[in-house]
Amino acid sequence: MGGAALGSAVANKVSQRKGLEITVQYSDNNQAEVIVQEPGKDQLFVGQPVRVLTEADGTKRVRSLPAMYIAQ
Repeated sequence: MGGAALGSAVANKVSQRKGLEITVQYSDNNQAEVIVQEPGKDQLFVGQPVRVLTEADGTKRVRSLPAMYIAQ
């Protein structure tokens, strides 16, 4: 019994990865969505305009929006 529990705990730990939970507030329809993704190279800050990319399989990823696309 103990060996099975230990094996399960080890398998669970191996499958765990660091992640970010990001709440996106859409400006066009005032709805919000939570997206969980692995940390990337983009630095994200509260209130920052972002781009939400959707993969073919429906997976979404939040990326920082280049300054040239931000309305002044």
